[in-house]
Amino acid sequence: MKVKTLPKLPNNLGQGEKEAIALMEQLKTDWLLIDDRVASTTARLRGLSVRSIVYLVIFWKRKGKINQTQATKLLDDLIKSGYYLSSKDYVYIRENLTSKSTQQSVKR
Repeated sequence: MKVKTLPKLPNNLGQGEKEAIALMEQLKTDWLLIDDRVASTTARLRGLSVRSIVYLVIFWKRKGKINQTQATKLLDDLIKSGYYLSSKDYVYIRENLTSKSTQQSVKR
C-alpha cells in the first residue's frame, strides 16, 4: 500500500512514522501500532488511536492466543532487546500477565 499524500508532520519524526500516520489517516483504520513516544503523541494529537507492542502481548494473552509463560517471555525479550518500560509499568504488566483474568489493558 502506498501513501497518497504525506501530510505536514513534525520534522523530528522519521519517514516511517510519518508514512504510518499518513496511511492510517488515509485508510481510516481502527488503531496504529507504534511505540515511538513522539510519533504516538503526534498521532493522538491528530485524533488517531494508538497501541503499543505491549498492548498486543496483553491482548493476545487475554484472547488465549498465547499463554502466560509465552506472554512473559515476549515481554522479557522486548526488554532485553532494548524496549523501554519504566520499572513501575514493567511490574504492573507482569502482574497483569500472571493474573488468572487479564482484563485490563495497557495503552502507552
